[in-house]
Amino acid sequence: MSTNRELSLSLPLRTTPVALAKARALVIAGLCLLAGWQRRHMQRRRLAELSPEALKDMGISEAEVWLETRRPFWQASHLQGRDD
Repeated sequence: MSTNRELSLSLPLRTTPVALAKARALVIAGLCLLAGWQRRHMQRRRLAELSPEALKDMGISEAEVWLETRRPFWQASHLQGRDD
């Protein structure tokens, strides 16, 4: 019967330069994803605060704003060509 100590010793920690580079790239990709989600959330908040006149100038209807601002932050815009 193996103990936890034996099990942990049998699984070597990979600290090769390639493994570290992959881990770093994964962390950076995750941070970029989170930053994009935050940016999308803030854009939708600002969109909801615009006046009807400003929306009309941009060619966006109030119905489109209503739909867009209710989308989860992880979903891309339904407004074609207007997402980040």
